[in-house]
Amino acid sequence: MIKVSQNLESLSIETSDADLFFELQALIKRNFAKTLGQKGKVMSFYDENEKVQRKYFVKFLKKLCQRYELKNVNLNFAEYKTIKLHYIQPNSLKAMVFVDVAFVRGGAIFSFDRSNESFISHIIKGFESKQILSAEGQIALNIANLGECTRLEELFNKSEYMKFSIIFNYNEEEFEKFKKQIKICAKKNEAKFAALASLFEDHFTVLGCDKNDSFEEVRNRYLELVKAYHPDFHAALSPELLDECKTQFQRIQNAYESLKPYFKELEAGAAE
Repeated sequence: MIKVSQNLESLSIETSDADLFFELQALIKRNFAKTLGQKGKVMSFYDENEKVQRKYFVKFLKKLCQRYELKNVNLNFAEYKTIKLHYIQPNSLKAMVFVDVAFVRGGAIFSFDRSNESFISHIIKGFESKQILSAEGQIALNIANLGECTRLEELFNKSEYMKFSIIFNYNEEEFEKFKKQIKICAKKNEAKFAALASLFEDHFTVLGCDKNDSFEEVRNRYLELVKAYHPDFHAALSPELLDECKTQFQRIQNAYESLKPYFKELEAGAAE
């Protein structure tokens, strides 16, 4: 829905279409210097040096009027007037949260016009708390893998909730680049840790584990073996058997200590 009108002083554009609003907002901010705005409203004052840009903007607006089949819209001399763009909420009973999203290395930054506890809680529920840093009017979200990237995309694709509506404003090309970077990093990490796991395969074997086992599984197995082969528990054995226990105990210790840095590296790689 779009409504276009003008009076002696201004050209007014109202729409409840979020995509159209952001398209017009970007067009105005990109081409006109004397522009003010807050979430949902943009005002651009006439500048003598911007006649050409304003004529093109009015031509674009005429095409929009044709597309939406608006009749009896008079745009004569509209290029000389203050442009007012206004987003109209589809449901005035809900809180409307406008969110600007910027993509940085390893994460996304949400900037919003006003604090909304329901919105913030929604973000926190969707991602682990360790991934989130929040400040007044901003949330920084760490995105480390493809699964989290998918959850981020799902977040963007839903706008209507029981207590509020969200409109995300972000550059789709930048988001595609961001997803591509996450995918490349994930493949690099996968290859890197597969190679490392192969190098440490003997250590996994000593502990009776598989190279795909988690650190928790490896640690539990280590504790079991240490208890089983600790020399103090086998003092009654013959010297030969006791030496074997000591040797195996030392191998178990060495294997576990060698694998700990590997798992730390694995954790650090997942957080990049």
